[in-house]
Amino acid sequence: MGKKSKAGLSIGAIMLAAALTGGGTFAFFSDSVTQSGSTFTAGVVKIEDVSETKGFSSSQYISALAPGDTDTNTVTVKNTGNLDVWVRINEEASNATKTGALFSGETPVVITYDSDGAKKLAPNETATFKVTYEFPLKADKTYQEAQGKFDVVFDAVQSRNNDEGKGPKTWN
Repeated sequence: MGKKSKAGLSIGAIMLAAALTGGGTFAFFSDSVTQSGSTFTAGVVKIEDVSETKGFSSSQYISALAPGDTDTNTVTVKNTGNLDVWVRINEEASNATKTGALFSGETPVVITYDSDGAKKLAPNETATFKVTYEFPLKADKTYQEAQGKFDVVFDAVQSRNNDEGKGPKTWN
């Protein structure tokens, strides 16, 4: 390569470097903005027993049961949280609370729970559940003056993202 070619190539390289350097000093107008105030708060699942009477206290025979007696009590539960919920009677947990001689032996008092299953409640909505006791007619004199006590335990779980239409996918 000759001196002229090398000189031309050198001048071209210098001009390219100058153009790149000069172009880097020019800027476009720009700006940015921040959207602030995105605060997240988790919802609340909470239920309350809002029944007018608690337990079977209004039952005609509760303090003097005789074989063959039966009665049904309604329990009203209210969703006091801010999420839609599924509510149910937890039969296993309720049965675990049974104490006393009326719930033991060969012909104990039998408790049955609402067969409607889970009920979906919006915030501030209520639902009633039925609880029935039956003192078997075959109960013998060993149950005289026997007592028993139990609690009805309810579970609630969110329905949003946990809904199969007839109940929740999971109670956990």
